[in-house]
Amino acid sequence: MKAPFLLRGLVFDEAGEPLYQAQASKDGKRYRYYISKQLAQDAKPDAGGWRLPAATLEEAILKPVRELLYNQSRLIDVLHLKDQSLPDLQRINVQAVELAEKIMSDGTISRKELLRAFIHRVELRANSISIDLSRKALARLLEVQRGADHDERDETITLEIAIKLQRKGVEAKLVIAGATKAHQPDPDLCQLIANARNWFDQLALGEAQSVKEIAEREKAFATEITRILPLAFLAPEIIEDILAGRQPAGLNVRRLSRLNPLPTDWREQKKRLGYPD
Repeated sequence: MKAPFLLRGLVFDEAGEPLYQAQASKDGKRYRYYISKQLAQDAKPDAGGWRLPAATLEEAILKPVRELLYNQSRLIDVLHLKDQSLPDLQRINVQAVELAEKIMSDGTISRKELLRAFIHRVELRANSISIDLSRKALARLLEVQRGADHDERDETITLEIAIKLQRKGVEAKLVIAGATKAHQPDPDLCQLIANARNWFDQLALGEAQSVKEIAEREKAFATEITRILPLAFLAPEIIEDILAGRQPAGLNVRRLSRLNPLPTDWREQKKRLGYPD
């Protein structure tokens, strides 16, 4: 079975020409590429154009998109959410974390449909990649509620990535300029925080009448829900660190979910979770 190209029809070169998709087999292994039109017709080394391994390009695009979804303060800015209530902001943040996890999941076909829903265009240049996202489509996916007087024009959110190319024959290796090896966000920790905030919002807004009701809905013990709920009041800096994968070594789901009682002082929270003084 051929693997789907997640960015089919979305990738263009600096001249505005779409990149084609190509697959090749070598030693029983299948390789996928995004290639320029001239290379699709003439694969000589001096043909010019782009020939990038699909997995490398797709990962380069998904990484900044996911980082945007994890960054609550940046989402507030790019989606113009400053007029949203605190409960709505918390709900949107939960939706954003869940969306970030979905686009990194193994369901390749559904990932493709999801990405096409809000990625408008990817443009390759000699030293950078430009990713255009539909602001209106992203707001719709995050279930952002707009007032009747809100301007619904579809504006673009543009993410820029600095790159370097290392060519070997017709193939180019994509190197993200200035990239360093970084910790990836722990999806279990992110989900734990998302659950805490979501359950607290349900109780605060009357969508759930009791912890027992949430426990029955989640098919979990009420004591487990009670233990996790206080994490809705974690210090914003701790939440941002976890969503960005910057939490202290050793801070895992077990340690965080057993931080009981949760200190009300944010500095004490950080101390208890292993942050340096």
